[in-house]
Amino acid sequence: MPKIKVNDINLYYEEYGQGEPIVFVAGFGGDRLSWSTIVKNCAKKHRVIFFDNRGAGQSDVPDYPYTVEMMADDTAALCKALNVLQAHFIGNSMGGFIIQELAYKYPQLTKSVVISNSVVKYSNFGFKLFLEGQLELIETAAPVSAQVKIGLGWCFSDNFLHQSGIVELLIKYQSENKYPMTAIGFKNQMHACTTFDASSWAHKITRPCLVIGGDNDKIFSEKKIREVSEIIPHAEYFCFEGDVGHVPYLEKPELFSKVILDFIAKNS
Repeated sequence: MPKIKVNDINLYYEEYGQGEPIVFVAGFGGDRLSWSTIVKNCAKKHRVIFFDNRGAGQSDVPDYPYTVEMMADDTAALCKALNVLQAHFIGNSMGGFIIQELAYKYPQLTKSVVISNSVVKYSNFGFKLFLEGQLELIETAAPVSAQVKIGLGWCFSDNFLHQSGIVELLIKYQSENKYPMTAIGFKNQMHACTTFDASSWAHKITRPCLVIGGDNDKIFSEKKIREVSEIIPHAEYFCFEGDVGHVPYLEKPELFSKVILDFIAKNS
């Protein structure tokens, strides 16, 4: 699959399937591959597009502070280049920030939005300290296993991590990644993530919206996630219960697929 020039960078993207488009937007530090299981389910009935945000994967990594608005503009420009006039958008964490910005700034592009494990304003100082520490590990070329292990407890529930072989599998996945996050990409995506604030305009989002949370999200509390659905008019809310963390699409991929596809079917 190709790269495509949008704004001042080249974005790497992939697309599969046919039908009404769904665009997946990755979260902080992640790339398109984190959506692989969900994409496979959605591509049975939809044209699915997923890509690496600026600073991640095989997309360009310019060295200046990124903003969520900048990354939303990238997403909109990618859609225009691919002749996508309107689509359903799904994003987790920082991807949810980007989708909020999209729904507000490009309402004509967003047929519906799914905002997963996200908030309207970044405010977790403890997690910001963790990110700053992780950046130091990347800059000093610490072992990948150490970089992965210190983040697992933030991202996943204990139930998920206690499953046999899961920790080893996650370390193996990162160790074999041919395009790991660089210090430059990490630093500049971190700026976008930790400076996000939609509190003054999120209530103006008018597109059909589903907000998803996990009952044991340690990065954004379930209460803060639920508030997104209370701020955005007429938004629906679904909570993954039973000890589910910050990335429910990895912990519960089949249920996640069903929830988003049911929502999209109602808004097609």
